[in-house]
Amino acid sequence: MVITASNFVVPLLCDKIALLEKYSPSTTVILALLRAVFLRLVSLGVLLYTLWEQITCKGEINSGNCTPCNYYYDQYKCWETRVGQEMYKLTLFDFLITIATLILVEFPRRIVVDHCSCKLTQWVGRQEFLVAPNVLALVYSQTVVWTGALFCPLLPFINTIKFIFFYYCKKITLFHNCQPATRNFRSTTSNFFFLLVLLFGWMLSSVVLLYSVAKIHPSYGCGPFRFYPAMWEVVPGAVEMLSSTSKEFLFYIGSQKFSIPLFIFSCVLLCYVSALTSVHGKSVALLKSQCKLEQRDKQFLVRQLEELNATMQKLQREPQQPQRETEPFYHTATQWHQHTNYAFDPHEDPKPY
Repeated sequence: MVITASNFVVPLLCDKIALLEKYSPSTTVILALLRAVFLRLVSLGVLLYTLWEQITCKGEINSGNCTPCNYYYDQYKCWETRVGQEMYKLTLFDFLITIATLILVEFPRRIVVDHCSCKLTQWVGRQEFLVAPNVLALVYSQTVVWTGALFCPLLPFINTIKFIFFYYCKKITLFHNCQPATRNFRSTTSNFFFLLVLLFGWMLSSVVLLYSVAKIHPSYGCGPFRFYPAMWEVVPGAVEMLSSTSKEFLFYIGSQKFSIPLFIFSCVLLCYVSALTSVHGKSVALLKSQCKLEQRDKQFLVRQLEELNATMQKLQREPQQPQRETEPFYHTATQWHQHTNYAFDPHEDPKPY
């Protein structure tokens, strides 16, 4: 409950702090994202570290209360269930906080702003739908699922239902309660940042799962691994039960004969994809510059057409001049025609006297 409440309150405080710092819009967005990531993932890491300290007696499994069973059996008779319960709590409270915010904050705020004309409500205004915090909330939920999937197998299914429900709730609040955001969302940089945060969450959950599988003794009171010193001990036993062909295939995949060529091929493929991406990036930059030039040309032509239309309309509104004003020009042209010497060739060079 404390972690979920802090995930809801602290980002709002970080946004207010960012406004007081008076950075550029891009720097403000980046700082808000970094603070939100630090809050969410570090709070999850602190929870997991606290559970590890309590289960393994701060890593000293051969001393104190952890001596008989290699973990704190008196307090955690089934420590896998306790970890799964904590992941369930995080998922459930995240769901409840989001729904409560939608019903008790966002809809009343929109109603008050639309029906009250006082300066305070107009200054507060409708809320803005910010893409970055919502995406980071999804990344946080996905990290919780990765961490707890081993201990609570139903968590991915529950989280999928939660995401579907969140989608429609966010859609409703976007179209009915929100106004356009004042800060621009840079999709290219933000997408890379989101993938980086997702990778960091996956690494955090992978470390937790690998350590739990390889180092911590399974519970004696429950679970399918209670007869093994570690969860990983199931894998060698299962491999030994396979046929000789299957074992040879698995051993070949894990040998240097397969791993070294695979590594070399992966490096070559990575270099090729990197070079191809660089070429495509240059092509995209060239096309963008051409589009900008075409847009400028179109704007120039539009201005010329507008000026031409304005000139034509101005000429049409002016009264036509009487015919007699052009008569002197007619007499002048006639006199010039009568006195013209047609024996002179205009293209002939003048002869010197």
